[in-house]
Amino acid sequence: MPMGGEETSLDVLESDQVWVLKLVLDGMDPNDFLEVKLPKHLVHYSLDQVLDYLFPRTFADQTKIERLLDTDSNPDLTDIYFIFSDIWDEYHRGLCVLSFSTEWDNPLKLSNTISQAMCACLKESNVG
Repeated sequence: MPMGGEETSLDVLESDQVWVLKLVLDGMDPNDFLEVKLPKHLVHYSLDQVLDYLFPRTFADQTKIERLLDTDSNPDLTDIYFIFSDIWDEYHRGLCVLSFSTEWDNPLKLSNTISQAMCACLKESNVG
């Protein structure tokens, strides 16, 4: 799957997993979240690019991601993945509006790089 003009292999997701993105929907059961371990090099990409990477437009590419899901530990994971994938597709088609925030409810923009979002979270977690 190309990302930012270069080929990014899905095989990287199976190794060198260094950071975690947790996706939760408002109004959904708090236990129904999607937590994804992603390779270090993706921290330089925007949130928008990473979500496009995780939720590709073609079913063939979605299936590649689906095969990486640990459905042994959570049999509902495939359903949860496709819920998020469908929402991301609806967003791209202009059928819904999405907002993003840190776990402390500070807003994030899709244009924020992952490293910017991570810095914001680190600052928030040190506020005491």
